[in-house]
Amino acid sequence: MRSVAEIQAALEEFGSDDLGRLERAARQLSVGTGMGPDDLLQEAIRRALEGERTCPCEVEISVFLYNVMKSIASASRKQISRRPRHESLDEDENAGPASRVASRERSVEELLVARADYSEHLKALQALFDDDEQALLVVMGDLDGESATVLKDMGAMDDKVLATVRRRIRRKIEKAFPEGWKP
Repeated sequence: MRSVAEIQAALEEFGSDDLGRLERAARQLSVGTGMGPDDLLQEAIRRALEGERTCPCEVEISVFLYNVMKSIASASRKQISRRPRHESLDEDENAGPASRVASRERSVEELLVARADYSEHLKALQALFDDDEQALLVVMGDLDGESATVLKDMGAMDDKVLATVRRRIRRKIEKAFPEGWKP
């Protein structure tokens, strides 16, 4: 295993390419975690430098940090998924009172900000993929929690086409929002 000093020395030698790759990965991995990309990357580095995570000698530091971020993001999503949800981000005026009950974890202000951010995010994604019907179908299906099988059936796609569409979506989002989503 690499020592903390070895990890720190390797981090100090990081070039802009290495850091850029990790920042891009953090933007992707941070989605749905409640953490910003910078926070996720910093948390991975903190855990490595404090010895909470150990790096095998045969693993490159950038790969090690990517895996640490992936683990942190996964744990965060699992924790979030276990929380009871009682609020809706949809602003449907005709919805029953149960859809407007605030979750215990969020204040009314936080819920309103989350609704506004969700609405802005949805509009931005719809505008971004307005000219690409397949991509829009996949994006909206993903937001609705549809499985890959359902998306393939709805869009008459096979695995290869779905993978191509997802890659096109990822690239277009990265190009449109190079710093990540900022409301």
